[in-house]
Formats: sequence, C-alpha cells, structure tokens
Amino acid sequence: MILAIIGVAFSAAPYFVAIGIVQGLMNGQKNVSFYLVRCFVMAVLWLGRVVCHALSTATSHKATFAVLGEIRKRCMEKLTRMPLGTVLEQSSGALKNRENALVKLGFPRWGAHRYANTRLGCMAIAKSRIMTRAVPKRILDLKGLLSLADHYQLVHCY
Repeated sequence: MILAIIGVAFSAAPYFVAIGIVQGLMNGQKNVSFYLVRCFVMAVLWLGRVVCHALSTATSHKATFAVLGEIRKRCMEKLTRMPLGTVLEQSSGALKNRENALVKLGFPRWGAHRYANTRLGCMAIAKSRIMTRAVPKRILDLKGLLSLADHYQLVHCY
C-alpha cells in the first residue's frame, strides 16, 4: 500500500515540473539545459511511478495468491477428513438449497447453515431438534398432516 501511495505521488509530481517548464517559456527562458533537466526529472518521476506501480501490484498479487493458496489447502485438508460418500453423493448446491429451505422456515442464517451441513441421515433428523424447531407440530397440523402418535391414540385409546 505504501508503494501504491508513493507511485501516486510520482505520477502527480511531473505536473508540477511541467508547470515550471511553462513558467520558463512564459518568462522567455532560452537556455536549453533548463528544459532538458526538467524533462529528465519528469522522465525519472514517470519511471519511479512505473516501478512503484509494478512493485505494489506484484506485492498485492503475491499476498492474494498466498491467502488463496492457504484457503485451498484448508479445504483440501477438510476434504480428507470427510467420509468419501459425503463428498461423492452430495452436489455443492444441495447444501445451499437445504440451507435456504431452513431460512424460509424461519431459521436464522447461522443456524440454517449449521443444520444444513449435518451428515445425519433422514431418519436421524426426523425426530431431532433440527426438525422439531424447523417444522413444529403446529405447522404439520395446519397442513392437515396427522402425526402417528395422534393417530395411534385415536385408534387404540378409548
């Protein structure tokens, strides 16, 4: 960032040198060395701008790729700890769709993310806290769905 700021200073400085050249022309300065020195200073300033810009861009890219490389390494490490079936059977969009569905049911985004990424199967989740919070009994009753417990009591209890 410091190199970028220095590069901006180098790009603004030639304009001030150019003002000196224009003032010399208006004052009738006829000495060629006066103009050559200022043109040389402008060229050095321009070269400084190019060098600072190149160095700041290279430094920025190096830092960015180091961070991206670290993220990729961590992702690969996590993949090695996941069961192979999980990696092969689920598409990347399936988890996001599950998360969005939980958000529509009223979950906060952080909770939906946590519950969508569980590796439990359907039967394990059916009576879990996830489902009882996401789809409480009152919603099932509103939809007209009868619970097995209610049906059993209706049929077998007099």
